[in-house]
Amino acid sequence: MSLHGATLPPITIRYGQAGFPGSRATARAAITRSRTDAIKQRFDDASGDAAATWRVVRDVLHHDQRQVHSDIKCQTLASGFSQFILSTNWRAFVSPPL
Repeated sequence: MSLHGATLPPITIRYGQAGFPGSRATARAAITRSRTDAIKQRFDDASGDAAATWRVVRDVLHHDQRQVHSDIKCQTLASGFSQFILSTNWRAFVSPPL
């Protein structure tokens, strides 16, 4: 699995009340680690170039500003996600190994 250019180990999602918070915490930690690594890599790539460094700073600081997408874009995204889930063996991915 890859997120923001970083390769992450597969996350086993456990079901039940006791398993969900642990899985959620593991997923959050993996996402945070991936974001941190991606930001560090961007700064490393821009080192020595002041203009590029400031572009990275601006992008990182303004990254949380959400774009407003049209209804058609949202419908396309939802349809594509649905097709992805149906076309893959999603149950095997999220189920714990026996």
